[in-house]
Amino acid sequence: MNTNNNTQLGHFEPLPTEQMPKTPEPASPGYSFDDQQFNYTRTWLMENTKLGGWLKFFLYFFIGFGGAYQSVKFLAHSDVSMYGGDKFLWRVNNLSIIFVIALALFSIYGFTNRFRWAVSVARCYSVYYIAAPLSVCAFWGFDSNDIPNIVRVCLWGGGMLLFLHYSKSVNTVIPKTYRKSSLTAMVLTLLFIIAPIAVISIRNNQMDREYEVNNTPKLLTAKKGEQTDGIIAFKVPYGFTCETKEMDNSGILFMIDDVTWGTCTLTSQYANDLSVSDFDEVWESWKDPDLSACDERVIDSGKNARKGNISFYKKTAYNVDGNDVTWYFTMIFNGKVHKTVLLSFYYMDDTEGYVDAIINSIRFE
Repeated sequence: MNTNNNTQLGHFEPLPTEQMPKTPEPASPGYSFDDQQFNYTRTWLMENTKLGGWLKFFLYFFIGFGGAYQSVKFLAHSDVSMYGGDKFLWRVNNLSIIFVIALALFSIYGFTNRFRWAVSVARCYSVYYIAAPLSVCAFWGFDSNDIPNIVRVCLWGGGMLLFLHYSKSVNTVIPKTYRKSSLTAMVLTLLFIIAPIAVISIRNNQMDREYEVNNTPKLLTAKKGEQTDGIIAFKVPYGFTCETKEMDNSGILFMIDDVTWGTCTLTSQYANDLSVSDFDEVWESWKDPDLSACDERVIDSGKNARKGNISFYKKTAYNVDGNDVTWYFTMIFNGKVHKTVLLSFYYMDDTEGYVDAIINSIRFE
């Protein structure tokens, strides 16, 4: 009987050492598994790798502290007045800052818990840190005062991208063969880079159209019994004559006269506002040089409201050859349609009733 065990049981030779399956050793910072064929799992990476050294400093200082601090600081000082009072644009920009904070927190969370998308989200954060301010500067234009800020974001963001690409610590904790791109983070990053510029562009177009509409003169049409220069309309009191004269600045001067009651000179124009200094300057320029040698006394002056319009006035008395002559000068501003009317009255005592008649008949729209 053949008692050779190798013949009865079959001959099994041991495998060569180089064919034995490899099992990765626990990782240490700077060690890479990329040259090994191994099906990494999040659990295995959590148990066999650790955050340390430059990677921990990068996550908590560059991404965590640096990005979050700048974002929170911006939100704390953000005011709608910085955006020309545009609340929608203000909300969009604040939402963008919140998105940056979310990217920073998810980057730290992803690395800490070894998620496949951790590196992808951190890259999105770095790209956004550079692209968002640069895109706004490119859209609005920039000057020498913006250069330090541009250099800072490029160095900070560029340094983060280089670290994520070349760091062995990053490749140890999240190996390249284990990684997976985050499409959601990439799409949202692109959206938040483009959104503020798109909103600014749309708002600018709307404001340009509104400005064009609001500043395009709409000629006012005279109703029955009215006189108009296309800006304002008014009625001439019964018995008064009214003549017009073209002025050098393309305006029309109305000269209303009655031998018994007195005279009125009226003109109008478009204006953004009306202040006391504006009124005083115009009042000085409208003084009659023929009365400069006469005694002058300001009887009354002030500001009041007429039918919701702002009105400045000054009433001055002159003694002309022993007779009292009154000069009543007023400017009335309508803030709704941005129009101003100027009226200059000369009359004798007890004949000022026509003043209110003309003023009350003025129509701005």
